[in-house]
Amino acid sequence: MRTGIHVYEAMKTKPICARLDDSAKKCAELMYRRQVGSVMIKDGKHVKGMITEYDLVKNVVARDRSSKKTKCKDIMCTDMITINADKDIYDALIEMKVNDVRHLPVLDGKKVIGFISMKDILRMQPQLLDIVTEKTEINGDRKPLRERIAEEGICPTCGNYTDSFYSYDGWTSCLDCLKEQYPNFDPDEDEE
Repeated sequence: MRTGIHVYEAMKTKPICARLDDSAKKCAELMYRRQVGSVMIKDGKHVKGMITEYDLVKNVVARDRSSKKTKCKDIMCTDMITINADKDIYDALIEMKVNDVRHLPVLDGKKVIGFISMKDILRMQPQLLDIVTEKTEINGDRKPLRERIAEEGICPTCGNYTDSFYSYDGWTSCLDCLKEQYPNFDPDEDEE
């Protein structure tokens, strides 16, 4: 399914960046201040890696490391999943889904020229949300009947922006719409 929209049309050309020797704390503060989920790590003009919120949790918080003493270069991901600028945003979405990431550096040849996120794609083509939230079986893993889908975007039912979707009995929407469809739905109730 091609949308006709190229990655370069949806990407950010000025991604938020930090330096190799910046602290993890400074990186986290930058993410918080700019309301982004990832930061490109540069050495001069060259992109050397990327840090996501997950990287901060996994490599700093969970390991009880000092966020002031830990450097970006020590926790950044250098093996980045990337996409070419001339690809369709559908291709970017599939790359994100297959690799379980929400952010992709955008390349022109070997040079990083921008950055695209799941949020950028869903802003351009909200109907692609079905691809993000569809129930699939991958590697024999079966998803539960009830689940919180940790993606953000436009609710296909009400059309409002939501920071997380819920899926229950094949119905995927924001929490308000799901509660309207299933009045007894409790997102915090354990599955039996």
